Amino acid sequence: MKLFKILKEYLNPPDSFSCDFEKGLLNTIQLTFEKCKVLGCWFHLSQNLWKHVQSYGLVEKYSSDKEFYKASQRLKALPFVPCDDVVDAFKIIKCNSPVEFNLIVREDPMFAIETWNVYERIEKVLPRTNNNLEAWHKVFGNDCKKHPTLQKLINQKIIKTELFEKFFFKK
Repeated sequence: MKLFKILKEYLNPPDSFSCDFEKGLLNTIQLTFEKCKVLGCWFHLSQNLWKHVQSYGLVEKYSSDKEFYKASQRLKALPFVPCDDVVDAFKIIKCNSPVEFNLIVREDPMFAIETWNVYERIEKVLPRTNNNLEAWHKVFGNDCKKHPTLQKLINQKIIKTELFEKFFFKK
């Protein structure tokens, strides 16, 4: 929370913030930047669905039962449905799914539909995932190694930002 309060002092408030589905982080962002729209990463949402399949011992069912597999794929596609239609689409998916499917879904989502829905992002040609940011962070982290000095951190930030701008913004 401290970091976000410091950021709030020095930066303009963001319109949106893309992140994984970590409840603490989402709450902190919403408390710090009240008007900021929090966007969950579709890739991580899909990964969480797979983790549920695994944790309930349904990997074999997923692999061998065509209907269970289809229901899982439909659930992964639910974020692509307009927000106003999500609840009805979910009911249709659930009603047309094998009984075991109910183990991996909940009636009330843990996160607001607007957080994990990507329909509007697709319309506005915005990223559905934060994988590009994670890739940048990995490269940045590898270059900085562990416990860099402040000067090293600043230099790496400048270098990476210049490379990013040269690659994405033609002058």
